[in-house]
Amino acid sequence: MKKILMFVAVLIAVIPCSVGAKSYEIKDYNIKIYLSEDYDVFTRDNIDEDLLDKYYLTYDEYLSLLKKGNIYLDAINEDGEEIFIITGSDELEMNNLTNYSSEDIKLFATTLLEDGLTQDYQVYKYNNITYIVTNYYDEDGEVSVVEYGTIVNSHYIKISLQVYDDYISDASIEDFDNIVRNLEIKLDPNKTTEDASFNIFDGIVIVILLAMAVGVILVIIALVKSIKNNKKRKNI
Repeated sequence: MKKILMFVAVLIAVIPCSVGAKSYEIKDYNIKIYLSEDYDVFTRDNIDEDLLDKYYLTYDEYLSLLKKGNIYLDAINEDGEEIFIITGSDELEMNNLTNYSSEDIKLFATTLLEDGLTQDYQVYKYNNITYIVTNYYDEDGEVSVVEYGTIVNSHYIKISLQVYDDYISDASIEDFDNIVRNLEIKLDPNKTTEDASFNIFDGIVIVILLAMAVGVILVIIALVKSIKNNKKRKNI
């Protein structure tokens, strides 16, 4: 009996998102993610125009914002203040982040620190995927950001939680971490998997990725402002 109870407990710990959550796929990057029904979720392949009317945006306006920010999934909570997004880069000449040494991963992370985007970082490994986790507050956009970034299948993938006009609560960070823990990324067997080390070309790539990160924030800020302004116009 104890063994059965222990087995059930393990199942609950491993698959917490399977109950009360819906799965979404990003085929471009072989990603499957489970999100609560508390979010309105859009992907490039699945933009519900009736649901989009809730945010007073047209299909063309919204798709343009997604493409401009390299966004492949956008999930918005009820009040539009909390946004969960997944962004991805074009193909890179880089190995999976998991295959780099801890020293090289530290070099990658400290490059983020030197750019001033964040004051701290952590390294997590879930389901054989290594993530560099950063958090910061953008004063100009009044947005708090927590990001899990990785390089997998020759693409830079970033999963972000952004909260506007407030700081991110510990409960929201914990929920976000659970979402990432249950994220499924299918590794491409044709991509390189041997040990690797950073070089000058990787440094150039990092600069490009940093530029992409800033661009995404600006696009999301534009989206939030658009939602709020359209709501105001609608109420006049």
